[in-house]
Amino acid sequence: MNIYAALALCFAPLFIIFLPIRRFAHVGIIAMLYAALLGLLAVAPISILQFYVADISFLQSDHWITQLLRAILFNGLIEEGVKMVVMLLLPSKRLSLGKFFLCACICGMSLGCFESAIYFLQHLQQANTIGAHLIYVQMFERMFTSDAVHALCAGLGGLFIRSVKRMRIDIAALLFTPLLHGLYDFFALYDDFKRFSVAAILFLAVQCRISYRMQSEEKEKADIRPQLKNTAEKISKKPIKESAEKKTQNRIRKKT
Repeated sequence: MNIYAALALCFAPLFIIFLPIRRFAHVGIIAMLYAALLGLLAVAPISILQFYVADISFLQSDHWITQLLRAILFNGLIEEGVKMVVMLLLPSKRLSLGKFFLCACICGMSLGCFESAIYFLQHLQQANTIGAHLIYVQMFERMFTSDAVHALCAGLGGLFIRSVKRMRIDIAALLFTPLLHGLYDFFALYDDFKRFSVAAILFLAVQCRISYRMQSEEKEKADIRPQLKNTAEKISKKPIKESAEKKTQNRIRKKT
């Protein structure tokens, strides 16, 4: 396969999710492109932080506990933390909850696709040595696993950002975002435990659903409260108005 075609394939998931989001969710093209650019903007600070964290001595051990801590810190905390920071630039006031969540997923997917492209370039030499088949199999695996993790983690992180801006902080979203990303990367290191990495993806999807539904219900309650207040005020004013009208009628009758 041509190298340019392979690099384009790395970004295929991003273009694939563009179509249904535009068609069914009616998210603007400008908003989607802006979210994708924010994902790419996160690449530089993530790379810098990971470069310095990689030299920490206690993370160099091959023990499974060390590898777990490394995955949570190196992949989970740093990547998701930087993504949350750049997602602060998303226009939450101009986007509904659903559109904001989808733009956050696009931001994460953009970063994931760029990471896949870097991964592909780093392993070109390996592909030349043992054959290209293995590297392309790994690329397809990343399209349906790693890219999905980046998208869902960004979506969950976006829900946390929105909850902060609405002054109703979703602690679960903050905790599960780096933790599940780190667990996915940890399980992906071992062939015997890769199936657990799929479980991490499913758990991420469930947590996104829970956080989204919780914020959606809170928004509905917030929208209903002013309506109930106005209705109560109208009801309370109505008897006063009726009693005033009766007094006026009685006065007129007495005069006549």
